[in-house]
Amino acid sequence: MGGVLLVALAAISSAESRWIAEGFLGKAIVPFLGSEDPRTCWGLGVGLETTPPPIFRVRGSKMIFMGYYHGSHSPGASQQPPNTTSALGVYGVLRIPTNKDDNPTKLYVDLGWGFNLANKRTVDLSSRLSSTPIIGFAVGFRQPAEREIIWGVRLMHLSNAGFEGNNQGQNQIQTFVQYRF
Repeated sequence: MGGVLLVALAAISSAESRWIAEGFLGKAIVPFLGSEDPRTCWGLGVGLETTPPPIFRVRGSKMIFMGYYHGSHSPGASQQPPNTTSALGVYGVLRIPTNKDDNPTKLYVDLGWGFNLANKRTVDLSSRLSSTPIIGFAVGFRQPAEREIIWGVRLMHLSNAGFEGNNQGQNQIQTFVQYRF
């Protein structure tokens, strides 16, 4: 899956594209919109920032395609023992700046969607395949040569979209750091 993602990212890259590396930490919100499992999460990702398709273009916006590893641990919930899961995922995010281009500190709104495939089911996730809508807010600090360090907070909802089991779902608040180079 990782090799396919890298080939796809290379195919859509252009002179205006930039690579992004990401690390994140998070926690499931309990109880909120169905989450029972007080799961903590962490992960790493590699992605590509590029110009969005015309239908999604907003002043200065960028499209980010990210492939990531998502690990999580539960201390146990609903009579289930402690457990750890691993997942591979992909997402696309439209990153919209909220201030002028000449400002070295940028504020962003992120809106996106993706999927991940976990190695096992959990209390909140009755399927190994999850849909992952995302909304987030970030601040970027420009560096020389068009590099940027971005710190943000996002809400990632994981669920199987009603295709299997009770579809309780899980809502994770994540903080992330990205480096665009």
